[in-house]
Amino acid sequence: MPSCQRCRKPLENPKSIERGYGPICYSKVKKDWKEEVLDKGEQEDNDYPTLTDYLMKLDNPKCMNCKADLMRYGDIDHYLHEGGHPLKNYKDPQWIFLICSKCHYDNALKKLLHFYGKKQKSLELYTLPKDEKIESKT
Repeated sequence: MPSCQRCRKPLENPKSIERGYGPICYSKVKKDWKEEVLDKGEQEDNDYPTLTDYLMKLDNPKCMNCKADLMRYGDIDHYLHEGGHPLKNYKDPQWIFLICSKCHYDNALKKLLHFYGKKQKSLELYTLPKDEKIESKT
């Protein structure tokens, strides 16, 4: 049975199952997401992939530390990083990682794509074009 990604309680409602959160947790997480956006870097409208797009590229990823199922026991997060991935609505590349809720290990998306990436013709979608430079904000 699917469980809430925040509190791990079983989900029965089809809409909650689709979202991955029960109604109470979803309202709390939604509020957190809105506040968190302000701390993640400059916003812009673009055609880069979303966090969900990246997760769909993974085939049953396991924690690199304790081997727990990250799709069930993991939370996803990101921050501004020059070596990161392009991400929808963010001007600058983001370092994306899945946090294992069992051992609290930060699993880098780059490593997970290497070990658990679905077989693709190319992962070019997930790299910045070579002519794009990251501007330093000093």
